[in-house]
Amino acid sequence: MNMSFSEKSAWLSFIITLAIWGKYVFEVLQLGGSALNITEQRALALSMLAYATLFVIIAESVFHAIIAMANPSDANQVGDERDKSIANKATSAACGILFTGVIITIVHLLI
Repeated sequence: MNMSFSEKSAWLSFIITLAIWGKYVFEVLQLGGSALNITEQRALALSMLAYATLFVIIAESVFHAIIAMANPSDANQVGDERDKSIANKATSAACGILFTGVIITIVHLLI
């Protein structure tokens, strides 16, 4: 299957988002059953949020650079309607997952 750069980018973003933020949500949910007091749980959740954000930025940068270097002419092309549709769907999914993670974190920190 021959995917465009935009499609590869969208799939890459989806996988990175799902992996890193999924792990983050899983770990935050496990904090509720831990022996830590609420202050320690909040501090740990905040540090995990910072690390997850940092890992997303690093992973997106590194992997997008790799796929761009693999085929530089494809990376510089202007997208067609299909690419724009894929970008919109990917952005929508990524924002939904990120929004859910942020809300879960805020609720968990306030409880």
